[in-house]
This record gives sequence, C-alpha cells and structure tokens, in this order.
Amino acid sequence: MKIIPQPKNFSYGKKAGLKNQYTVNTDSPSEVKNIIELLDFSPEFIFSKNTADISIMRDKSLAENEYLLNCSRDCIDISYNDRAGLFYALVSLSQLMYGSFLQTARISDRPDYKYRGIMLDTARHYIPIEKIKAIIRSMAFYKLNFLHLHLTDDQGWRVEIKAYPSLAERGSIRGGTQIKRSGQCDTEEYGAGLYYTQKELSELVAYAAEYHINVIPEIDIPGHLLGAISVIPELSCEGKTVKVRKEWGVEDTIACVGKNKIYEFVENIISELSLVFPCEYFHIGGDEVPKIKWKTCADCQAKMKRLGLKDEDALQGYFYIEVNKILQKYGKKPMIWDEKLGTDLPENTLLQLWRSELRDNQCADYIEKGGQIVVSYGPYFYFDYDYSQTPLKKTYSYTNADIKFGTELEKGIFGIEGTVWTEWIRDKEKLDFNLYPRMQALSEKCWNKNAGNYHDFESRLKEHFLYLNEHDVEYCPLNICNQSFITRMKIFSKKRRNDDGYAEVRAAKK
Repeated sequence: MKIIPQPKNFSYGKKAGLKNQYTVNTDSPSEVKNIIELLDFSPEFIFSKNTADISIMRDKSLAENEYLLNCSRDCIDISYNDRAGLFYALVSLSQLMYGSFLQTARISDRPDYKYRGIMLDTARHYIPIEKIKAIIRSMAFYKLNFLHLHLTDDQGWRVEIKAYPSLAERGSIRGGTQIKRSGQCDTEEYGAGLYYTQKELSELVAYAAEYHINVIPEIDIPGHLLGAISVIPELSCEGKTVKVRKEWGVEDTIACVGKNKIYEFVENIISELSLVFPCEYFHIGGDEVPKIKWKTCADCQAKMKRLGLKDEDALQGYFYIEVNKILQKYGKKPMIWDEKLGTDLPENTLLQLWRSELRDNQCADYIEKGGQIVVSYGPYFYFDYDYSQTPLKKTYSYTNADIKFGTELEKGIFGIEGTVWTEWIRDKEKLDFNLYPRMQALSEKCWNKNAGNYHDFESRLKEHFLYLNEHDVEYCPLNICNQSFITRMKIFSKKRRNDDGYAEVRAAKK
C-alpha cells in the first residue's frame, strides 16, 4: 500500500514480493524490536550485527521527527534522529509492507504540525477502554500524536476523583437520554458504573505513550458542569439540588466563580489528574458559558465589585487566571476552547478554535502576542456531523485559508484536531462509522498541508480499507461518505434522513 499521510517528499517504484523473513541491523535494537511488536508486522524480523536486509541507523543531522527511508527490492535503509522519527519511519515501512507485496519507495519526511489530534467525548456516551486503545492503535498507524479526552459535561462525570468519592459514582448517572432532535428523551437510566478509574486512565496513558501519543484530559469549567453540580450543589450559584442533564445543548446552571468552593474543587481535580496525565497540557473547557445566573448571584456580584471588574465576561477572565495559577502550580499549561478569544488569556494558553464565525481580527492579536492555536474548525473537523453535512471531500479540502486570518499568521497554528462529540453516537459501530475514514483525511491535513489532491488520496485510501477490514473497523463506505445533503434527501425518507446512511450500512451487513 501507498502511505497515508502522504510524505513530504517521495517517489514510489514498482511493487516487489514480500519476504517471509528480513534481517535487521540497527543501533537501537531494543527500541526497534518494541516498535515492530507494536505495529504487528507480518514478516518475521531477525536482528543481526552483520550485513542485513534492513539497516536502521541514527543520523543526528536530521530534524526533530524527521526520517529518511529508501525501500528497494533488495535492501531497506532507514535514518532517523529522535525516537519519534524512528517510530514514524517504521510506521511508514509497516504500510509499505502491508498485505502481500512490498511497495518500493524513496521517502524524506517529517510533520508540518507538532499537534495532530483526535478528541473523544466520553461524557455524553461512555467509550470503553478497549475501544479507546483500538483508536490509539489506528491513530499511531496514521501518525496522529494527541488524544484529547472530554471527560465531563452536563450529561455525566466520567472520571474518578478520590477527594470526592461519590462524584463519578453518582455524577455519571442520568435518568434518561435525548433520543430525538426535537428534544424527546427516553426514561432509561444511563451511566451507572460507566466512568474511568484513575488506575484505568494511568494504564491507558502508558499504553498511548508506547505509540508516541500524548493524552490530554478535559474537565469542562465553569459551564457544562452539571455532572458535578448534581453531586455537589454548593458549586453553583443557587446551591440547589439538580439532576444530571438528559438533553443535549447548553445548561444555564454553571459554576459559581464568586465562591471559594469552586477554586478548592478545581485544585483538587487538577492535583489528582496531573499525576494521572503527564502531558504538559490540561484542557479546562471554557466553552458555552451562559452567565445569566452570575448577574443575580450575590457572591459573583460581590466578587466583581471587590475586584473592580466591569462585567461578567471579565469575571470569567478572572476565573481562568486563577485556574491557570493552579495549573502552573502542578506544572501544566492551559488548553481552552475559543470562546475566550479576544480577552486576556493566561500566557502559554493553547487555544482550540472551533467556531465557524470567527474572523481574522479575533485571531490576529492573539497570535501576534505569541499565542498558538489548535484548529478544530467545525465545518471540517467535527466528526459527529453527518457525512451529508461534512463529506469526506470537505474534510480533505481544508486549507489554512479557510480560517480567514491570513497566511502571515499561519505561524500561530500549532496543529489540527478532529473532534468526535457523542450526543448521537451510542455504540462503537457508530463511532467507527463517523471516525473512519475521516481519521485518514485528518492525518494528511495534520502531517502534510501541501498533500496531493483528493482523487490521489482516495486511490490510496482504497488500499487502506484492507487495514480497517482486518481490524474490524466499521468504517463509512466511500459511496456514502461523499453524498451531498440533497442526494440523501432524495434517497432516504424523512424518518431515516438523520441516520447518515449508518442504518443502511448496518442492515446490509447483517
């Protein structure tokens, strides 16, 4: 197979027969052995200090993550500098060796962006650890390196916090789930026992690290916090007992930032999870924060007056400054959704850009001051969207020009992340359907911003369906993932239109 994501510089030769066994000479035998096992190569590899079929040697003149790969019928030479470069070189080799043939090639390669990510929303619907591990393996196969776990929301708190033993036990449970876009909910209790222990997450983080993937936790504050407020009512302005939210959307009951209680709560969370997640970034949410109740809250208004803050937006800014002090205490940098763009953000904040209405004047000042952005632009990289709304071609067609803040500010782009919100994704099959083959398109946008056209990508993608089939991935077929909304309106009845073809694909496989 030919490589996804497309390398920076490459030329492909003819295919050759794949040997059952290859001898390997390398200056890093233990690391190479470990990577070979992780990537599950089909040929057998025998290590030798003599002349061998494959030579893998370090070259300190290469840049970070860079590798060179010369793969011919008779010999394979690999040069790398750092451990990540070695890993990506062997990932490329594993793709060239996938199936029954060896694809010969000459490659000089390194990524355009340091951040190449996937976000999984585990709050709306819990994703089992084993499924997350399967996604990690696929991410590694396509050279993605950041996994962002959205662990909490109004619809559930999904992570164990030892300072609050009942938080996950009770905050993970809701009395029903929205099942129709009209707002109708069922009455079936959801979430009992569906949360991650710190031990499980520590093991997951270690597992991901083997594949050169960093795991970022997200605790969404001060909005989207009903999962916690349902267990600790005094975190809110009113202090009233509430239930975990059944419906999707935005909840008016949020954290009271005028009380000291929320700052104590946040520090307890960060102090525990900073030991579980060694990644330098800690996502603190910050999206969709309705400040209605802050306007009438005595504690919030008193704090604003005492600090001389002009409005509730300034109060939210103060809150993030205080949270950042806590993060710094535990050696973390804040990551936050773009709602705070245009205000004073803590230094070293990594801003996640998702809203389609943003324009250059909102980004420029931030980048000019040294700020960095992870692009998760909704129209291209929200993988919960129907394929009729965001076809595969659209995801692949993304360029930085779509952000509309000018090529001179591209220096501020730290990377790209595809997000999978799970309001309408209840099982692993639907998760696969929405994530693949969008993951492959994302990987190419992250790795090589000047990659070839869609037609070329699709021809390579067809070869990669072999990998997805062998790993039991329930991906969306090409005949569905590029259908327009109008086409789908003609094909499917009103009742089934929102299935995005998923129901039809599942039915066909039974």
